[in-house]
Amino acid sequence: MPDVSNAPSLPNAYRPPAGASFAPAPVTPEERTSDAAALERYRACLDATPAILYELCLETGRLLWVSENVTQVGGGSTPPSEIVGERERWLAYVHPDDRAGLEAAMVGARGGGRYDVEFRLRSSGTAQYRWFRSTGTVSGTGDAAGPGRVRGVALMHEEQRRLTLRERTYQELMLGVSRAVGSDEVLVHVVEAARRLLDANRAKIYAADARDGVLRNAAQSGAVAVPVLDVPVDDPDSVIARCFRTGVPELVEDYGGLETALAARLRANETGPLLTVPVRVGGASAAVLVVTRERGERPFTEADVEDAMHLGAQASFALAVARRDATAASDSVARSSFLSVLGHELRTPLNTMEGFLELLALETPGPLTARQHDYVARVRRASAHVLRLAEDLFDLSRAELGQARVTLAGFDAREPLAHAADLVRLRAERAGLVMEVAPADEAVRAHGDADRVRQILVNLLVNAVKFTTAGVVHASVESDGERVRFHVRDTGEGIPRGLQERIFEPFFQARSTQRRTEDAGSGAGLGLAVSRSLARAMGGELSVASDPGTGSTFTLTLPARGEASSDVPGVRGVGVEGSGGTAAGVRHPSAPTIRVV
Repeated sequence: MPDVSNAPSLPNAYRPPAGASFAPAPVTPEERTSDAAALERYRACLDATPAILYELCLETGRLLWVSENVTQVGGGSTPPSEIVGERERWLAYVHPDDRAGLEAAMVGARGGGRYDVEFRLRSSGTAQYRWFRSTGTVSGTGDAAGPGRVRGVALMHEEQRRLTLRERTYQELMLGVSRAVGSDEVLVHVVEAARRLLDANRAKIYAADARDGVLRNAAQSGAVAVPVLDVPVDDPDSVIARCFRTGVPELVEDYGGLETALAARLRANETGPLLTVPVRVGGASAAVLVVTRERGERPFTEADVEDAMHLGAQASFALAVARRDATAASDSVARSSFLSVLGHELRTPLNTMEGFLELLALETPGPLTARQHDYVARVRRASAHVLRLAEDLFDLSRAELGQARVTLAGFDAREPLAHAADLVRLRAERAGLVMEVAPADEAVRAHGDADRVRQILVNLLVNAVKFTTAGVVHASVESDGERVRFHVRDTGEGIPRGLQERIFEPFFQARSTQRRTEDAGSGAGLGLAVSRSLARAMGGELSVASDPGTGSTFTLTLPARGEASSDVPGVRGVGVEGSGGTAAGVRHPSAPTIRVV
């Protein structure tokens, strides 16, 4: 329970007029019970709130009181009793770069003003800092006119600050790239954006020199204590070289602690957490983006990998231009980079919009009329459609850049098939169609990403319903021990032979005389392109067999089992990215995407 014995007294307490005298009424047991209940409610609220409440003395900087949940919200294990006290005691938990600004904000609000300031607070017992935003008021002036008291509240600001920083960084990056003269300047913009966005102390891009097989520093941001060294591509101990060779991002929690020659040379830079991301051009590795933090700082996360991969797309475009690969730069890489940026920038505001629309639908702000509910439902449907389009754009761009995100593991193939059929069954019944799923008596083992398989099957089933006016949509799965095949068959009008490969091209839409009126104009021609890219990223294939007038059968083929996992010592695979071993940008099915050391 919070210790409220030193909490600020209530303002405007009643005082009797001068000269008045009276005998105070005795406190009844009921009143005592009521006061105890009120205090208990107050303590419970303090425990539950995600905010830290505090009171400071303006003159001395002494922390007079802090809510007990400072340990829970701020992280760590130090109790409030060890934080309350002299200025130096609590200020030691504030990041050194933020101390002056925090105190200046409080002093500037003296005399009844308000302050609003951001600062980093260290989790007790650790070296990790978290961003907080604090607002409060200052009563008194802290001088002869009266004592100054700072009363404020601090809320965790990490995620909101990250979203704001991401948006601002991407805007500045796009502006800088558009004005850059030459690829070298583009790479400088990329490493500067990486250092800011990922809260790192250094960021570098090592580009491959085809003449001698060495990775050399092409751009860097952040000071270094020792010169940046060249890295041979075939260096077996180098995390950077391994990322280049395998095309797999790697997370290292303490690079300076690794027992390798390169790590020993870099200890002078106090390198701790390290993140490497491959930069690909034309389906092959061309460079490596390396981002580091100092020893003792928080490790990188998979969210950081996502941002770094996006920044790597910008670097890949710059390197393609530097190689004078006009076709790859202007057509494939340029389009993929643009789609990656577009999909990434659309998803955040659309997800925010969906969140607020859901609150409206739940009548959280207040009750809605029937007409308003109808309006909200229509906007949600339109928003969901655009969000699906943004997701498809993002998936397509990542696949074209050799970065399709898939997590490979063994699974029972019957489960994603049954789940996908359940999701589409109601739509089929409303269209007057029969949805059939062939039963499998025994488990059918497949190797791939079960979530991505379900995504592909849902897309195939929705297309089957969309282009079939009467008859049956049939789904099944089979295995010959080596390959697993999912089949989705419909009784629609079929696909002409000349279009059976073109339907897998991005943005291509075949005309259909049987397409449903309610589906007219829906979709952007991305579903099959994304589905085939995902199938290939899992080491499989997506194909179609069709004759006009007899319907179509789409077949998703996957390996029945994966091969041996990575034998790199001290490395643990935590995800998979289909980032390219072939010209088509398809990785071996068993290759892990992100390695953590």
